[in-house]
Parts: sequence; structure tokens; C-alpha cells
Amino acid sequence: MTTTAQMNGAMRDPRLVLLATSLGVLLAQIDTSVVNLGLKSIARELNAGVSEMQWVIDAYNVVYATLLLTGGTLGDIYGRRRIFLLGITLFTAGTIVCALAPNAVVLIAGRAISGGAGGEHAGTGCDLQETTTGDHVCDADCPRLNSRLNQAEL
Repeated sequence: MTTTAQMNGAMRDPRLVLLATSLGVLLAQIDTSVVNLGLKSIARELNAGVSEMQWVIDAYNVVYATLLLTGGTLGDIYGRRRIFLLGITLFTAGTIVCALAPNAVVLIAGRAISGGAGGEHAGTGCDLQETTTGDHVCDADCPRLNSRLNQAEL
């Protein structure tokens, strides 16, 4: 039996919303893992030093942490779905910048874009699920989901 909730005049399947938001969080987690694993190769390819490679990691984490709460607030103001989709789009753009980076400075900028976008869509994901289902289970489920994703990463 499929349950749906009315949202912005359109019918949404809560399972699809859960899948989309979970994949969004998973993208951000996988991105962090891939960069950490490939750090030595990335440094060699871009002729980057330790300081630059530390900024590759920190640019993502600092901007992600900064925009995590801001993403939730923007979702409340402009619409959770809109901010979630903006976050996914910017995350993709930031990842493309990283993939095409000719040097460490461009890579750091791309990581900052990806981190900010990751914070935006992670900040709105649970709220989007709650709005769609009408249940207040996200307060308990999202930390568990993020915990499981982090364990799967290890």
C-alpha cells in the first residue's frame, strides 16, 4: 500500500522522498571518503603540498558545518524542496569543478562549493521528509540514518 502526502499541490510518495534525501546525504558522505582515500594521489597529480591538501579537506568541512543550519533556515524561508534541489545542483557543480581542477586552488574552491551545497541539502533533508510524511519521526530517524551511513563508510 502506497501512502502519499499532498505537498505544494502535487502528490508525493514518501518513500521516494526518503530515497532522494537519503541519497543526497549519502553523496556528501561518499564525497568526503573518496577525497580522503585519494588524497595522496591528488597531491601528486596537482603537485600540491601538505598545507594545500589540508585545505582541500578543511574547505569542505568548514563550509559544510557553517551552512548546515543555514540550509535549514533557508528551507523554512524559501521552501525545503527548492533549497534541497539547489543544494544537489550546486553539489554537482562543485564536484565537476573538482574533477576538472587544474591546480590545488581550483580544487579547494570546488570543495568549498560542494561543502556548502552539502550543508544545504543535508540541512533540509529531514525537514523535507517530515513535511512529506506528516510524521515527526525524523527527529529520531535522521540521526540514526546518518549514523548508519557513517558506519557504512568505515
